[in-house]
Amino acid sequence: RTPIHTISSFSDEPEVVSMSADGKQVACASQYEGTVRVFDAHTGEAITRVSGDREGITSLSFSSQGHLIAGSKSGTAMLWDPSLAAGKRIRGHTSEVKDAKFSLDCAFAVTASKDKTAVVWNVLTRKQVCRLAGHTESVIACALSRDGRLAVTGGWDALIFLWSVPEGKHLRTWQAHQSNVQYLFWTYPNGEGGDGSVFSCSQDRSMQRWGVEETKFTSSERYEGKSGRNEVRGEAVGSTLEGSDGDGDAHSASSSPAGKGKARRVGKGGKRRRRRRQASSSSGSEDDG
Repeated sequence: RTPIHTISSFSDEPEVVSMSADGKQVACASQYEGTVRVFDAHTGEAITRVSGDREGITSLSFSSQGHLIAGSKSGTAMLWDPSLAAGKRIRGHTSEVKDAKFSLDCAFAVTASKDKTAVVWNVLTRKQVCRLAGHTESVIACALSRDGRLAVTGGWDALIFLWSVPEGKHLRTWQAHQSNVQYLFWTYPNGEGGDGSVFSCSQDRSMQRWGVEETKFTSSERYEGKSGRNEVRGEAVGSTLEGSDGDGDAHSASSSPAGKGKARRVGKGGKRRRRRRQASSSSGSEDDG
């Protein structure tokens, strides 16, 4: 397929990107350059360039109203209003910010960090609302419900936590993945009741869809990727709705907030083993993920 636009005005590799809710703007940044560039999504022309963090940008996200938030390697985040004229730095972490997202109503934002915590922010005042602490490894994924009343976090401990905001109270722990939780996204499909759905993606080659209602997950579907030499396809493999609540009623996870599940953190050795497996499948046989 032919691309609509090719934007090549970067001094370093662009690694994070976000599109505005109206589809009119796209923001890009590098983990090393430290600036955020915003382009017209229809023409590819540059709109503005704003300073982020000299140590590098690690995450970007637009709000439904055009605000922009960026996480950085220095442990800070930057918030811009829809004019993108003046960014405000918010400080609440002691290590790299790996993810940052808004609630749908744009009243709150949440940041996730390698310091094993997430922080919920008031977008208007730029003040901290609550800190979400309980993971035993880096928190690299987060999301908020549309009204900011609930939050989910995930990370290298392979656990997903559900939290109440602004109390910062841990409500549920779910150990549905066998490796790092890489991404979380909160969505509201047309006609779906309750508090929508949360999608979780993991290095175990699976994706989960969670139905959320009040203070609990009500349903789940698991999709596993099957990788061959030239394709990766998804397959629904059923429900995995197991977990523990904040008071200690446990099924597959521990009664403590962090749980006792042993996750497989994929480091350099794991990457080498994965490359060897991929090389061994190059004859055309399919490897079930």
